[in-house]
Amino acid sequence: QAGEASIMKVAVREAVRRLREERIEASLINVVHDEMIFLCRKEDAEKVRRITCECIEWAGEYLKLNCPMKGEGKIGNDWLAVH
Repeated sequence: QAGEASIMKVAVREAVRRLREERIEASLINVVHDEMIFLCRKEDAEKVRRITCECIEWAGEYLKLNCPMKGEGKIGNDWLAVH
């Protein structure tokens, strides 16, 4: 679990940085285990999904893990809708 927490910490930090850099209005509202939950406009949802997936994959490379990370993102009106 400590390793997973490190991966998420790095991924969250990078995702927030990239969203700000690209001037996408999105708010990180929660992190649940290995999931980042953002609130954003519908027109930005796909960009937010893509960036967060890229950041999870990047975090694995940054931490020099021996196995590749695969980011998977879903879009929905609430957390239950994507589970």
